Amino acid sequence: MDTIKVRGLIVKENYVGDEQKVIVILTKERGKLSVWIKDARKAKTKFITATVFSYADFVLYCGKSSYSLCEISLIENFYELTTELDKLAYASYIAEMAEKTTLEGDSCTNTLYLVLKTMQAISSGVIDPKLAAVVFDIKYIQLQGYMPMVKNCAYCEKEINENEKIYFGGSGVVCEKCLSKEAELVRINPAAVYTMRYILSAEIKKLFSFNVSDELFEMMRKISRRLVNEHIPVKIKSYDFIEETEKMAKILKYSKS
Repeated sequence: MDTIKVRGLIVKENYVGDEQKVIVILTKERGKLSVWIKDARKAKTKFITATVFSYADFVLYCGKSSYSLCEISLIENFYELTTELDKLAYASYIAEMAEKTTLEGDSCTNTLYLVLKTMQAISSGVIDPKLAAVVFDIKYIQLQGYMPMVKNCAYCEKEINENEKIYFGGSGVVCEKCLSKEAELVRINPAAVYTMRYILSAEIKKLFSFNVSDELFEMMRKISRRLVNEHIPVKIKSYDFIEETEKMAKILKYSKS
């Protein structure tokens, strides 16, 4: 039997017919892999742990055009991500982003590491899930090869002066003199610039060790949305889930006040 062993995170699952399921595993060496599981709906299936957000070692049978699951050894299931709606919403978004923008067969060591560290941060509660998602977006864009300018103006390359008005566009920070160069610029402050610099320069393992004010968070979210809309060519449907979750949270908060 021609088999391979990989370690990875399940970022998507879909049932096919009455018995089978397809999982998508994000792996370090081989990028994403689509894997078939037979008898997935049986109550006593030995693959019960092969669900979305499960990080595990997998033994796969390599067919002519597809992979089938032979064995799974669970490392971490990130169960806490499913216990709170906001955690689930942001984790689903991150998983979908990785699944839709990673190619099969391509090495994605840093991508997998970033996704895992983000899931761990959200799961453990060390950082607000919505801030974790913003940090993830900015770092992920960098890993995809897009490095926004955060020290000099993206157009005239003049060093950013903290005493001037500062903006952010698709390529990075923009000075006041270059406002006409780009539409839909986001007005930001020096704190947002410092935060961007930290995210882009920090090691992945140190990314989730800070917090921000509500005002700064809103700026950072606008920055991350600008980058995603500019550089990610596919729609991430889970972001709609995030928006609905936040609307529900505001309604509940208002009804209790």
